[in-house]
Amino acid sequence: MSVNEDPLTWRRRTTGGIPYKLMEGGPRFNFAEEDGSAEETILIQSSRLLDFVNESFSDITVFPGSVWNHRPARRMPGFPQFITKTISTEPFPPGKP
Repeated sequence: MSVNEDPLTWRRRTTGGIPYKLMEGGPRFNFAEEDGSAEETILIQSSRLLDFVNESFSDITVFPGSVWNHRPARRMPGFPQFITKTISTEPFPPGKP
């Protein structure tokens, strides 16, 4: 996987239109009788990180007059029952194309 490609050519996009790539070996899942979790490793442009974080977590805004604006958290593509709870970042491994 080359990071030298133009991100506009990447096939995957978040709901807000942020291009990303799913890294090889993922996603990974853990299941228990009444619990489950998933982990994705994705590649995004560092300049879009804050946009991705803001889009990934839910937000509730209250306006005067009791008008609520609720933005749901990011759901995992293909598994909408999984929503984003944590985000960890690390730089792309050096020496890789």
